[in-house]
Amino acid sequence: MRLDAKDFIRGLCGSAAVLAAVAGTTFVAAAAGTDYTPSLDFIPTATFATGNDEQALPGPGNNPFQSGDIKFNIIFTQPLAKGLNLQLQQNRTSGYDVTIGSAIYPGGKLIIPGSINDVFEEARVNWAASKNIGVTIGDNYRWRECCPNAGQVGNETPTTWHGQYLQLALTSPAIKALNGTSFALTGHWTYNLWHNSPAYQAFEAANGIRVNGGTARFPSWYGATATVPINSGVVIYGFYGVGAFDYFDNSVAPYYYDLFDAGLIKTVNKYISFVASIDTLSQQHLENNNPFLLPNALHRAYFATGLDIHIGK
Repeated sequence: MRLDAKDFIRGLCGSAAVLAAVAGTTFVAAAAGTDYTPSLDFIPTATFATGNDEQALPGPGNNPFQSGDIKFNIIFTQPLAKGLNLQLQQNRTSGYDVTIGSAIYPGGKLIIPGSINDVFEEARVNWAASKNIGVTIGDNYRWRECCPNAGQVGNETPTTWHGQYLQLALTSPAIKALNGTSFALTGHWTYNLWHNSPAYQAFEAANGIRVNGGTARFPSWYGATATVPINSGVVIYGFYGVGAFDYFDNSVAPYYYDLFDAGLIKTVNKYISFVASIDTLSQQHLENNNPFLLPNALHRAYFATGLDIHIGK
């Protein structure tokens, strides 16, 4: 997932690669050429909560309100053959380190989700089947470091997930009449084995909910991206996605969202790119209205700025 402008413009889903680096959402950006030199993208990113009702929970052990918090994403890429590469990625920032908007339950009860601090790790193989078709197969794992910590002693219902996925990206040729603008469609299908904890399975049984421990589910999401070159060093993009972006183990069902992200990329040279991104997310009320019942919804908005430092060819 390189962020230099040349790969960005000719890539299978370049703006989505930026979204992966800054917003934490994973997309395909397949390797090109026959150079087998590995590379590393080190991406320090600052996240700012920008909604009107985000609050951080007080007290020790809770994440602070996100206002310029800097964390790092890292992507290692190993070309395997022409159009084929292996990538290892760890995300700690933006969509995984964020303050969530408040909700009002029926009866006036205020719910403050607060701020979270998650770690997302993934291994994937990207294949450029053709100039405009990209296929990715990956394995990912996510866990919550803060509020509550998934590894915390005594935490019987940790916030985690583990899944394998297939992703297909279809990208249009650059449209000369629109200054080289291109459009992409992405489909993402996950196999997720429900690793419910014994405590959560006991909760399901006690509340008449079907016990789901050890069973499989198949969440998916779909997205559309527009990539607009402004000049040789600046590109803007917009992404809209819908579907199951979160599928935590100790949850009755996946979380379904509408997600919109827009941003700008400024390429300084082949080793350094600057990214600015605005992201909004709102819960859809599907499958048991997870995590909040109507008329309430999980939602969040943030502004992120990132610097991609590319080491390698």
